[in-house]
Amino acid sequence: MMMKKFLTSMLFVSIILNTGCKKFLEEKSNQRLMIPENLSQLQTILDNFNTMNNNYSSAAEVSTDDFFLTNNDYQALEYDQDRGTYSWASNNLFLPGDQGNGWSWTYSSVYASNSVMERLALIARTPANAATWDNIKAQALIFKAARLLDAAGTWTNAYDPATAANDLGLPLPVSTNFNEKQTRATLEDTYQAVIRYLREGIATAANQPLSTFRPGKAAGYGLLARTYLNKGEFAQARIYADSCLRLQNQLIDYNALDPSAEYPISATNPETIFSTIFSVTASLLFNTPKISPTLLNSYEANDLRRTLFFRDNGDGTFSFKGNYTGEFSLLCGVATDEMYLIRAEAAIRANDIQEGLNDLNTLLAARYRRGTFTSLANLTQQAALARVLLERRKELLFRGLRWTDIKRLNKLGANITLTRNINGQQYTLPPNSPRFALPLPEDVISLSGMTQNPQ
Repeated sequence: MMMKKFLTSMLFVSIILNTGCKKFLEEKSNQRLMIPENLSQLQTILDNFNTMNNNYSSAAEVSTDDFFLTNNDYQALEYDQDRGTYSWASNNLFLPGDQGNGWSWTYSSVYASNSVMERLALIARTPANAATWDNIKAQALIFKAARLLDAAGTWTNAYDPATAANDLGLPLPVSTNFNEKQTRATLEDTYQAVIRYLREGIATAANQPLSTFRPGKAAGYGLLARTYLNKGEFAQARIYADSCLRLQNQLIDYNALDPSAEYPISATNPETIFSTIFSVTASLLFNTPKISPTLLNSYEANDLRRTLFFRDNGDGTFSFKGNYTGEFSLLCGVATDEMYLIRAEAAIRANDIQEGLNDLNTLLAARYRRGTFTSLANLTQQAALARVLLERRKELLFRGLRWTDIKRLNKLGANITLTRNINGQQYTLPPNSPRFALPLPEDVISLSGMTQNPQ
């Protein structure tokens, strides 16, 4: 019986996730083995790492200013998509067949969450299965919200309360019916959907999930904190970062790490709350991305991140090795260091300066060589805010957050202009450019008739 259940579950997952949801859903078959019938099978769908946790879009990370490509590395990129993303090309429409399609991966995960929700509604919730039933619902909701939040950071403009009700958002499918015409919701509705899914998921999520691959309450709170930070609602961001840290607040003591290791930070580190990974395209692979000299020089001599995060390439350039995965893949999920930084920034913006600095001091004491860090105190609000934003960039690079940070900070007047020099030609992305909302894939536009992002 157990083998039958296992094969049933794996067959369904294989059909849904490998041959395509649409083809599966359009099959008119009476084979009951093709439809999940119990909670164990639904959990197996949610435990499919490649669909639920892996392949978050890396297009936004490729677009950031934390690294550069040499002319040789740029020319060596196999796909036009990678070159176009790196140079912020207005005609970079992610052609079918190019390496990686973050949009497709995003909505494969969204539809998997929807399929679980649909089947879960057909399974009676009883006193005997209530805890499992509730936890599966929570995971599906939080997984879905995480994907949509990530997609909003990539394919929409920065949130502006004055325009969000009219700005282009994302499609928000709520079922697995591929025949339903999908249109883009407003940006306001997109963020409200993310918030609604997270709040509903948190209500029944596990306090201590079995692994970081499954989202629990802390993950939900952390994603809510990130959502409200992106919206510029700092009081709410502070509340939810605090809620997250009340459940999980451990930091890695970087003094205990080996800077000579290929990847010094283990995947089982105590900071990671929710493990999601973005796709590593050629632009981000191994030593191809070279760290911005300006960013590299911002690390002080006793800042252990200087040796733990970066690998000397031997030619005057440095590459990144501070991955929170213990390997070449890159974490974009929730971790405690991000929560300390969100709570610190929000407190400082509320003029609770020393409270914010206390969080920053807690983080930095675990990042500097033991005995060398002097706690920050008696700073003006402007100086404290500048320091927390600097530390946010230094701490969270290659975590899928910088692109959204640039967009939200430019809305607040940061005036960050991005510049690339490629084969003697300069490319510039000015603050608040419409190109900060990356173009949707061309096949999505042609098949759905959705409105393309203006470039």
